[in-house]
Amino acid sequence: MTSGYLLLAAGLAGYAMADGLPGHLAATVVWSAGDVLMFGRSYALVVDLAPPDARGRYLAVFGTCWGFATVLAPLCGTRLLEHAGPAGLWGGLAAACLLLAAAQLTVIRPLLRRQGSYAIVGAGPP
Repeated sequence: MTSGYLLLAAGLAGYAMADGLPGHLAATVVWSAGDVLMFGRSYALVVDLAPPDARGRYLAVFGTCWGFATVLAPLCGTRLLEHAGPAGLWGGLAAACLLLAAAQLTVIRPLLRRQGSYAIVGAGPP
């Protein structure tokens, strides 16, 4: 997941610096690779962190959060675009992805180690 967030950050930063079609295409390829690495594993991570008898509820809450994001992202994104411009929007999103990559290393891995779960997110034994 950390690698996925880092690729997302690189691709989004690429949009902030892109000047033409080739730069935008390259940025799209990079963040798409991060997307592929990360989003398939996010559901597995939710299941792995949930107690066995609450996995359905955890997945329901996780899915509901995507619904909130679908409503809030266009509202917040257009405000950020209006006030910070395209470079500010893409740079801010890249910075958020870098923070999420750090969170994977500092928060999620210790949780998985404590539970003894390593295979799903690629976190090796301590």
